[in-house]
Amino acid sequence: AAAQRGALLGEAAKARERREERRLQREIEEATQDHDAYLELGVEAHLPAEFVGDRKLRLQVYRELDEIRDAAGRARAAEALRDRFGRLPDAVERLLDLFLLKRLLGEMGLRRVRWCETHFAVEFRDAR
Repeated sequence: AAAQRGALLGEAAKARERREERRLQREIEEATQDHDAYLELGVEAHLPAEFVGDRKLRLQVYRELDEIRDAAGRARAAEALRDRFGRLPDAVERLLDLFLLKRLLGEMGLRRVRWCETHFAVEFRDAR
């Protein structure tokens, strides 16, 4: 009975963490700049909880990463993360690349880029 309760509590904690991560992702999307391209590329790019444990701090870091404007900014952000948290996991390196990519594609007039198994679907902003 105690083992079952422990298992149930563990599953409840995991479900709560998944809900919190989804909420955090929505907040991140809302915090991003309107002029950036929205990317759906199917790559693992995020700040793992093992890398930045506190959820509020993770949200703050995502907002800081949203300030990346160019390759030099990406390099500065990578160095700052290394100084604060240590060696960057591959998912974080990809995240830095995606923040830069969404900014550059947005500046080129793209609204959304989506990977569709065999090709990219690209949506442009309306010319006004």
